[in-house]
Amino acid sequence: MRRLAAVVVMLSSVAVPRAQQRAPEVDSIRKEEMKADLSFLASDSMRGRLTDTPENRIAAEWIALRFERLGLVPAGDGGSYYQPFTLLTAAMGDGNRVTFRGSSGAPPTEAKVGEDFHPLRFSPSASASGEVVFVGFGISSPERGYDDYGADVKGKIVLAIDHEPGEADPNSPFDGIVTSQVSDQLWKTLAAQAKGASGILFVTDVHNHAAQAGSTLSGNYWPARPPRIPRYMLGTWADRVRIPAVQVSPAFASLLVQDSQRALADLSKASESSAGTRPVPLGVSVDLATSVERTVIPDRNVVALLEGSDPALRDEVVIVCAHYDHDGVNGDNVMNGADDDGSGTVGVMEIAEAFALGARKGGR
Repeated sequence: MRRLAAVVVMLSSVAVPRAQQRAPEVDSIRKEEMKADLSFLASDSMRGRLTDTPENRIAAEWIALRFERLGLVPAGDGGSYYQPFTLLTAAMGDGNRVTFRGSSGAPPTEAKVGEDFHPLRFSPSASASGEVVFVGFGISSPERGYDDYGADVKGKIVLAIDHEPGEADPNSPFDGIVTSQVSDQLWKTLAAQAKGASGILFVTDVHNHAAQAGSTLSGNYWPARPPRIPRYMLGTWADRVRIPAVQVSPAFASLLVQDSQRALADLSKASESSAGTRPVPLGVSVDLATSVERTVIPDRNVVALLEGSDPALRDEVVIVCAHYDHDGVNGDNVMNGADDDGSGTVGVMEIAEAFALGARKGGR
């Protein structure tokens, strides 16, 4: 998750022209003006506008000044054009641990961090112990009539497979071949937490991704050398997670399920359902601890409002937005970001100007 800083124009109570009508002051949107703005925003001097850099902050201030010049109403915090929020980056700390005990009375098995498991970036530093329960895809989606939590999992460690049912099926109750939000690991973790689980383990869906069955984890998730562009998370989302969240390898997950007399691939296949599945006790217990070091990074959106006057639309808001950050500098190479998303940013400003001009002429 990286591109979150946005430039936003909200058009409140604006009557949208019918298809055969020209948009108000559309002729004010000129290629020459957009080119001039983009030539500044995507110039080498702006150094790619990477998040948490001086150039990114200059871009935000430049957009805010343009909104002010257009006479748009500040829609940010404290009567400003800025809507602050926090991003998080994460580093794996010391003390990550997963130990499981089977029903046979054999000595506990200690998993190897980086090979058998690793903590997820959004996981807090936390610990949990409990019986392990397999919960299929680990999705709870009442709006779709779908729930993998058909039995009590309070105090349990849940094991969930990645992705979603029918991930390649356009007729899936989810979003078909487009990944749904509820299938994201963070949202699955929040669902498990809401159901009372004390921790969550994730494993690859080996039924739909058989090539990964039995494999160990790669080292790409927590690379020894941090990436040039940090892997950002939205702070308000990650702050909601209180239970430890861990990715385990298919090989290790196969050990967890072996006392249930069912193979991981069979459990994975049985999870393909349009309504959800009931949790399956696995007959093993797990102790886990996660250690994730978080760094908080302040950021901000730039938000302005053009108030309309149509009484029938007074409670509606049309949002026009783009993100103004990009990839920064890689050595001597400036990642200018003209199309990602400098062009979108200057487009939003031109649209804002057209509507502002139209409003001055009574076109709202």
